[in-house]
Amino acid sequence: MKKGVERVSQCLEEVKSLYKEVKRHKLEVPVDAYHTTIDESLPLFIKKYNIIFEAHNTMASIDYPLGMDNMRLQGIVYIQHYLERLQLENEFCLRFNPDALIHMMESFGRLHRFDYRIELFNIFELSLHNSLFSILSGGDADQVQISTHQFERLERMPNRMRAGSKK
Repeated sequence: MKKGVERVSQCLEEVKSLYKEVKRHKLEVPVDAYHTTIDESLPLFIKKYNIIFEAHNTMASIDYPLGMDNMRLQGIVYIQHYLERLQLENEFCLRFNPDALIHMMESFGRLHRFDYRIELFNIFELSLHNSLFSILSGGDADQVQISTHQFERLERMPNRMRAGSKK
């Protein structure tokens, strides 16, 4: 049992360190679930986590969804996984202009008729998709805003692919 407690204590220290990194490199976006998770839910989990009696308990209200999450994990192992993934997602999104990210989310919200600031969605997934669409439509990888011209070019792409496969 002593080795298990030591391992969980070590994991908790790693989580604290990861949390500091995530907090330091937080995205400047007006998405409530993102900020509430980082500013309130994760610190509360770290503060209240009990190594001995509730090692597998994940008593945190984490609303912000990850792009790739492993919900089978529990307790401190889940929080460590969550923070590692969130750190990677943040690193990716920090490569884009913050104003372009906000514009992209505003457009996404208008398209789907919801307020992006309060709905649950993943910023990384949206940014990744838009970056890929930019590349496919002749734009740059660091571009998350798709112009009308690029969109029209994307719409024509499946027609060219089908025509090419018939030859």
